[in-house]
Order: sequence, then structure tokens, then C-alpha cells
Amino acid sequence: MKETPIEKVPEAWTAIADNRVKLAEGYSLASGSAVVASSDGDKSYMVTWRDGGQIFTSTDPATYWQGYSGYPVIAVLMLLGRLSYNKELAAKFAGVEWKKVNTKFRNDYSKALKYVEEERSIDAEAVTSASTEVLNELKSLALTIKRK
Repeated sequence: MKETPIEKVPEAWTAIADNRVKLAEGYSLASGSAVVASSDGDKSYMVTWRDGGQIFTSTDPATYWQGYSGYPVIAVLMLLGRLSYNKELAAKFAGVEWKKVNTKFRNDYSKALKYVEEERSIDAEAVTSASTEVLNELKSLALTIKRK
């Protein structure tokens, strides 16, 4: 599996802070589904998990086409309590329209994140530290990412 770019963690924080992640009724840690709305509200992505919560699918482009855990998968794992969620940092990223920012920087996620951090006076070191922790937790989960 490809490594998830560190910049996807703040995107997941934004999705949760903006209340764009809706877990389906009857979900459990072992299986379930969720719908995650995009930052501009134009799209929504279906995330599913099964086999004891070890196999994840998502219709977001990063997960589906690139084969790594995109921000919808990360956000769901945070809400399930399987990845740590930094509520304080997440609040600082509330309302970021990542699609617009990423497009502005031609999907150079690093430049996009730096721009948002500077615009909002967010401590970049704190973001890097918390995001690295989440990505290390994600690796230790050893999930399988599938298209279906």
C-alpha cells in the first residue's frame, strides 16, 4: 500500500470539525459504512469496512485510485477511536475548503497545508507532530485498502 501523505491528516480533521462524516446506523468497529462530504460539498464519498475492521474501501480518489488511506478513511478511523483525534488542532482547520486550496497549489499538498497554516497562524510543528503520530498509528493498524 502507498504511504498516505501527511497532509491528509489535517484534511481528516477538517471533515470531522465541519461535521461532514456521517456514520451509518448499526456500525461497529468490525464492519460498517459512512458517508463523508467533500470540503466544497459537491461530492460525497462512501467508506466501508469489514472483516473485523481490517479491510477498508472508499470512493474518494486517493483511496480508490492511489491505493492509500485518503482523508475520508482517516476521518472514519478517528471517529471509530482507532486513530487519535486532536480536537484542538482540528478546530483550527474547521472550514478549510481543501479542494479550493489544493487546486490553487496544483495538488501540491505540502504547499497547500503550509498556506493554510500561515493564513490561520497554526503552529506547523504541532501539526507535523500530531499528523506523524496519526500516520504511525495508521501503519500499525496494517489495514488492507481495496477498491471494492
